[in-house]
Amino acid sequence: MKSLHLVRSADALALLQAWCAAATAAGDAAGYDVWRVVTGPPVPPEFASQPLSPPIIAIVEIRGGARPPVLDDRAGDGYLVEETVVFDRREPGADPAAEITRVGTQRRAEALDAAGFARHWRVSHGPLVTAHQPGIVRYVQNVVRERLYGRRDADGIHQSTFADEDAYHRRIFDDEHGKAALAADSALLLRDPGQEERVFVVPAEPARDGA
Repeated sequence: MKSLHLVRSADALALLQAWCAAATAAGDAAGYDVWRVVTGPPVPPEFASQPLSPPIIAIVEIRGGARPPVLDDRAGDGYLVEETVVFDRREPGADPAAEITRVGTQRRAEALDAAGFARHWRVSHGPLVTAHQPGIVRYVQNVVRERLYGRRDADGIHQSTFADEDAYHRRIFDDEHGKAALAADSALLLRDPGQEERVFVVPAEPARDGA
């Protein structure tokens, strides 16, 4: 299990970073990552965000260990999630600093219950992303198991990482057939396909792992 924190303020970010550093050093967390939100380049206008509202400034991921801190609802949104790394096809020696990741919150289609959503996302949608989105080098599905704080409802949070800006510009889909297949499956999976709230993030600091 891991937790994801969509952070709205610098004060909340500092609190989470301090907690993560102490917990990782003490062995109470397996590690953590911090990403900052970008709104201008390298995010191209044709793939502009459906911005999270209220807006956020950073995302913190805490891996394993002790139960994470619960912040005030005004500080952001925190979730316990079950992670599935669908694929990681990054080249050995690739530069993490060049990566750009699209993070989106998702609501399940009304016809699906929580178990059906998780199963469809993993069994049907994941293979389509693998086959038809060659620019994505790492794709992670996070099924929300508990909302820790905040007011934003989410059933899933995806993390789609591109190796660099060029891959993001040129290799979103393999062809129009692949794009159509993903759109058709999204209509079965999501409540409002194409209208998910999403942001684009880049690493704010190197990943930190526990001893």
